[in-house]
Amino acid sequence: SYSYEFVMFLGKTCADLSGDPHFQFNLGREKLIPPIIQVLGRPFSVSQIFKLFPHFGKKYAKGSLFFDVLSVTDRSAVIRMRLSDGLKKQFGPYLKACAWMICQSAKAGMAAIPEKIQGMSFATINDHKCLAEGDEYCEWEFAWRAAERRMWPAMKWGTRRRFGKEIEQRQQIIDQQGKSLDEWFEELKSAYAQQQQLSAELQRRVDQLTTLRETGLIFTSTLDREALIATVLQTIIERLNYDRAMLSLYDRTRQVSYDARIMGVSDEVATYARSLEIPVTDPNTAEGTVLLKGEPILVSDIHQAWDRLHPLNQQLATMAKIKCFISVPLKVKNEILGSLTADRARDAPLTQDDLSLLGTMASEVAIALDNTNAYRQIEELNIGLEAKVRARTVSLEQFLARVSHDLRTPLTSMTGFAENMLAGLTGPLTEKQQQYLTRIIANGGRLGRLVDDLLDLLVDPDQIKLELGEVSLPSLVLDMVEQARPLALAKRQRLEIQCVDETVTVWADADRLSRVVANLVDNAIKYTDQGGSVLVRVEADDLLFARVSVIDTGEGIPAEALPKIFDSSFRIDRPGKSHVKSHRIGLSIVKDLVERHGGTITVRSDLGKGSEFSFTVPRRLTLEKSRPSPPTEARRLLVADDDPDIRQVLSDRLTSDGYVVQTAADGREALLAVRSQKFDALIADINMPEVSGLVVLRQVREEQPSLPVIIITAAEARERALAAVQAGAQAYLLKPFDAGQLKQMVEQWVGPAREGVA
Repeated sequence: SYSYEFVMFLGKTCADLSGDPHFQFNLGREKLIPPIIQVLGRPFSVSQIFKLFPHFGKKYAKGSLFFDVLSVTDRSAVIRMRLSDGLKKQFGPYLKACAWMICQSAKAGMAAIPEKIQGMSFATINDHKCLAEGDEYCEWEFAWRAAERRMWPAMKWGTRRRFGKEIEQRQQIIDQQGKSLDEWFEELKSAYAQQQQLSAELQRRVDQLTTLRETGLIFTSTLDREALIATVLQTIIERLNYDRAMLSLYDRTRQVSYDARIMGVSDEVATYARSLEIPVTDPNTAEGTVLLKGEPILVSDIHQAWDRLHPLNQQLATMAKIKCFISVPLKVKNEILGSLTADRARDAPLTQDDLSLLGTMASEVAIALDNTNAYRQIEELNIGLEAKVRARTVSLEQFLARVSHDLRTPLTSMTGFAENMLAGLTGPLTEKQQQYLTRIIANGGRLGRLVDDLLDLLVDPDQIKLELGEVSLPSLVLDMVEQARPLALAKRQRLEIQCVDETVTVWADADRLSRVVANLVDNAIKYTDQGGSVLVRVEADDLLFARVSVIDTGEGIPAEALPKIFDSSFRIDRPGKSHVKSHRIGLSIVKDLVERHGGTITVRSDLGKGSEFSFTVPRRLTLEKSRPSPPTEARRLLVADDDPDIRQVLSDRLTSDGYVVQTAADGREALLAVRSQKFDALIADINMPEVSGLVVLRQVREEQPSLPVIIITAAEARERALAAVQAGAQAYLLKPFDAGQLKQMVEQWVGPAREGVA
């Protein structure tokens, strides 16, 4: 039906289009009385028709308009029209306007009765009351003129007698037609009522299906079991119009129903229901029918099924005042997970439709509940796996730390002894001895870098953290080139470094950046034949980045291999080049370290002509560090390390640099020495047994806050070294380190051995 706003608009529009200001009145005059009524009403007088008008009102305006006949004469009638309360409420603010339209049509139609049915003149209208004027009803007085009498009385009497029987027969026909119309109307009314009932049933089914679809989507998208159960119970009560709902779980192994969640009852009842564990062993009980047979049940009167209920459920039913209920199994994959139960406290009966609908919803709930169980099992499995992974990670880190320490300690002492011998601390050397020692030092450094690469591959990349600081790029590159020079000399290669600006400073992790340069230089030397050349160029790429390029005249890289050259699993097939000891795995680590610094790495190569690897690193302005004033006497250093080779290497090297060195074999000796003698600095290994270097550091800081302390540790123990710095150490050295790094660190924090030494 149209809205009343639209009806008002349509009436005004029709009046405007027709040009008739009395459109509603004329419309009622022409259309209110249907043709069949005009035909059927002809045997009746105008007065009789007005008396019958309330009857037609009940037939054709049932429940909305009421007509009352106040008085009827041969020439007039007074009719009252009232609107139903429902219709007034529907009209709302449009009551007067809509009432005016109805009034115009109704009074015009009734005034047209003499004209349309009896062929007389249109009746006159006298308005007594009108709804449009604020009255409670409309009341009109209709008057008409009687038909002209042109027949003589004798002729009239003769005509009556002549047509008397015909009139009686016609009256009988009219009565039969009226009766038939009444029967047809009743049949139509009954058919309409059936149609309305079917429409209501259809709408109810549509609403149920809509509810099932919407709730199914909600249920299957919920993976938290507690949230799912609460949503299910709330949906049953609010969407399916139940007063109480309960979901119980079923343990097939123990054959018990447990952990019942109920909504729509007091907290006391809900707590009692959840505490119950009800054995289910007899399939003939109400619980067994649902949980063992997997069949739904509808109990219209709980007293009739009282003996089939478990005593605990009887107690629950008494507490909740349950009179009737429906219970359906939660079944999925031929396994029963529990039951879903609902009831109504009102007198509304439970039907098979209710049972069918709840059963359909239970199927969706069972699937969702099964999903939550699977998700919970996966979560528990993940927690267990994560715990195992963490345990294995800790074990691996401890293993790596131990292996690294065991590898680096002898490696440090080996290269240290070789450096001391090469420096002449043990006396003059022949040229051959110098060559061998140089090769030992170079390969020792190479072995240290290989250990670093191996550890980086084994450790989770997310655990690799850069310790950024100001780094002089030319100095760092020069140091790496000099370490690799013995390898180049062994192959009679020309190894050069080119640096235009000696002041280029970058923001980097010095240790990681050293490994990048060393890897690239080592590869260039390895893949360049005898007599070739390697150029290392350092330059300021722009204001933001510096660039390091390693250019060789080696064998080059095939074009198809260039896109994969930085993949850790990629290997280049080099026929006839078996003498080259390849560990290209270092390039993947190089790329990762460069990108962690915020730089990029590229490669260019011509097969047979050589390659150029180039990377960038962020620049940093140089900050000058103040140096302590040189002393007038030689500085005294205490070296504490549980490894005698490390103590010997450090003692020999520092003594050769002019320092007075005393050694301690463990933490206790170091503390005794510090407390009994005066030293200018302490160099201690962090991993000494019993009393560690960290404990020594803390004791020294309490007793001598100004004494410089340098910590020595393995490279993978950087976090422990940083913890030592936070505890008060001035700096740390990572094994393996060379003589140059040791001297630079000591001079930076302690100063030269004596006054006048640069």
